[in-house]
Amino acid sequence: MSALFSQGLDRGIEAMTHLPALPSAVSMSFANSQSPLFVVAALVPGLLVLIGGLWVSGAQDRRRQRHLAPDADLLARLGPAMRRLVIDGGILLLAATLFSFSLDWILPTADATRSAASAVGSAAVAAAVYFVVGRLALTPGANGRSLLPIARPHWHFRVLVVYGAYGAVILAVLEWLRAVGAEPALAAGWFMLHGSLITVFKVWWFFTGRREIAALAMMGATGRLRRLLAHALPWLLAASAVGIWSIGRVAAVAPDGPAWGVAAARTQLVVVLAPVLAGMLATVAREASGRLVGPTPNPLQQAIITVSGQLGAACGWIVSLIALAGIWQFFLAGLMSSELAAALRNLLLVGALVLAGWVVWSFLTALFDAYAPRRAATVPGEEDDHEQTTTSRLGTVLPLIRSFVLGAVLGLTLLVVLSRLGVDIAPLLAGFGILGLAISFGSQALVRDIVSGIFFIADDAFRVGEYIDTGRLKGTVERISVRSVQLRHQSGLVHTVPFGQIQSVTNASRDWATVKFNLRLDREADLERTRKLVKKVGQAMQEDGELGPEILLPLKLQGLADVDDSAMIVRLKITTRPARASWVQREALKRVLAALRDAGIPLATNAVLVRSDSADHIASGAAAAG
Repeated sequence: MSALFSQGLDRGIEAMTHLPALPSAVSMSFANSQSPLFVVAALVPGLLVLIGGLWVSGAQDRRRQRHLAPDADLLARLGPAMRRLVIDGGILLLAATLFSFSLDWILPTADATRSAASAVGSAAVAAAVYFVVGRLALTPGANGRSLLPIARPHWHFRVLVVYGAYGAVILAVLEWLRAVGAEPALAAGWFMLHGSLITVFKVWWFFTGRREIAALAMMGATGRLRRLLAHALPWLLAASAVGIWSIGRVAAVAPDGPAWGVAAARTQLVVVLAPVLAGMLATVAREASGRLVGPTPNPLQQAIITVSGQLGAACGWIVSLIALAGIWQFFLAGLMSSELAAALRNLLLVGALVLAGWVVWSFLTALFDAYAPRRAATVPGEEDDHEQTTTSRLGTVLPLIRSFVLGAVLGLTLLVVLSRLGVDIAPLLAGFGILGLAISFGSQALVRDIVSGIFFIADDAFRVGEYIDTGRLKGTVERISVRSVQLRHQSGLVHTVPFGQIQSVTNASRDWATVKFNLRLDREADLERTRKLVKKVGQAMQEDGELGPEILLPLKLQGLADVDDSAMIVRLKITTRPARASWVQREALKRVLAALRDAGIPLATNAVLVRSDSADHIASGAAAAG
């Protein structure tokens, strides 16, 4: 193959030296033609139908789209677009039929004039196909949105039409040169020059629009692999353009070179339209599934919507690959050995397996992401200003299940792919077993951490969002992995604690919490009056719209806890939900102090009271001091 490419490149460069003789060859061909050149005007009816019909179709479609809602989705816009496509297809068919009838009626003789008219008609229809496809996918409607969700649609539409028209002209000239029996070097030189120019044009197109193409391939996804493939797509398209040009060099010296050239042109058409088809199918599938599940999908339905879009894109690429295989199977059959053909079949099967694994991976990832808990960390001082939610048991164990399930999908897909590639996986499985055994013996601490974590999770000792104390460290559980738990301390520090190092767990976030606190009252204060006052404060707190839902048992005075030299110490308690217990305690203390102050019940002070038995002692003391 490399030898054919080198020969084709050398022949193409040498053939370009014959291009100065092309005008004289054209003049000679028309001079020897039996039909006058002006009869090429027989194409005028077909051209009028083609141009006028497409213009009228576009005008009617613009009027029809004015009735669409500005926020109409793709499915709502797809119906009018498909009707326009059917009308445009009928116009193309009618124009091609008029071209054929005109040639047979006015130019029945096979000469240079008829060949030129046939080439012009074929080029016009081919360029119109690009125009119709580009207008369908890239021209924004009345609401300013195109079917293909790509940035700068007008620019890409113009570039696509220029590419289609230029390519049609190149092939039309080649067809005419072959039909009139021109010197082969002229056709080879023409194809070498303009094939290289259109390749440069395509590479410029893919490079200039690489950001839009990558964004189209992303389709809103955020995965690292998807992002990598999306950014690689413009470069792959540019590489395909260079590869097709290389195939053209091979076609220059191949026995059936013209057929190779036609196949290369069809290949480039498929390559250019493949991202368009994939993007449209992805959007259609995603919006259709979204309509079926309704405006408020549950996590499973949301995962189905996500995967349906990816399946639509995959179907678009698969159809494109099948089209490429159909174009090249007859050309490559003679160049490949039976072993290479079998390898290619295995490669296609491997691609199908990888695609199936990718679909399963995408579905499970979307499903786990939909069910996964979303806990936003608060900054210090805002813990009580936000609703503290505790994740369910399923939400706590879901990250572990996600890791195991996705790992199993990846491992099984890899093993099946290796098996289809001819790799004996039995020794590989045995080796993995021995490796796992060695790791288990050499990493006993790791095994202890994993096993301890399994039992902690099975016992439901804690969940994400709960505040726990492990004896050495304490904090709110933010993340649970296979071997450790991450705790966020109230000071903001994040502690990562291996499960194997946890001897016991104290959970402060389950069901309820009883908060007790003391007050120092003056020794002369009325305890019964204080008790009734605290009870009223507790009732008022339960009736409060913000505090009431947090209180399970009302605030009450337990009684006298202690008496010291200057105060009576009374104890109060209140039972609340555990998430905001400290906030409820602060509110209770604030309200009790305000109520005591308003009722005139004195709090204890550190003042020292000095008492005397009589006024004579005071007078004598003052005289002595004086």
